Amino acid sequence: MRQGRKVRGMNSGVAQGRFAKAMRRGGRAAIGVITIGALFVIFGGLEGTGPWARDVVIEYPNCPNPNARLLTTSSRKQSDPAISGDFIVFTDTRLGPPHLFYIDLSEGSNSDCHLEAQEVKDHRLTDTLEGGEEDADIFRRTVVYTQPNPETGLRDVLAAQIVSPDAAAQARIIAGDSLADQRNPAIGGNLVVWEDNRDGNTEIYARDLLSGIERRLTMTP
Repeated sequence: MRQGRKVRGMNSGVAQGRFAKAMRRGGRAAIGVITIGALFVIFGGLEGTGPWARDVVIEYPNCPNPNARLLTTSSRKQSDPAISGDFIVFTDTRLGPPHLFYIDLSEGSNSDCHLEAQEVKDHRLTDTLEGGEEDADIFRRTVVYTQPNPETGLRDVLAAQIVSPDAAAQARIIAGDSLADQRNPAIGGNLVVWEDNRDGNTEIYARDLLSGIERRLTMTP
């Protein structure tokens, strides 16, 4: 579980004081720690229905008597959440293969500090059937993630824009190489960075989503 990564929009009034994390429920206790300035948010193991079940947990430190609360509850795995403003994106295996879902905290009563997980509305990001959507990061409404290339099985980096709950996002490949893996993308503003082994070893590449310009950032011998 990656620690302290993928927390976006913390300077906005809406997002201030909210944290999302995926926690494993069931046979093994799980500890997640996020550090924002001097504030530490620590989660312990949660009860569940299976040793590999995970849920997305959010903390509202600014609410009265703040406690971590579940955003998802399922015998399937929800993992690797990322947050930007009102949007939380995460990987979910409820359909079998991993697919990306998102929650809009401004939608309906989702912003309620004490809302039960069963009442939270979430939505699929795309309508692809293949699955394999993982490694998501988000900035505002733009989500970047990886998915296996259907021909090679190697992972490509894709970008999709959250439009509305009634419209599936249209994804486009922003980094793909038939002979290489692209993994672990991160986004800030219009810039996307990711790990890429097209050079024979893992390097960091970047692409500007507006200009389309791509460049290699590291030069490991």
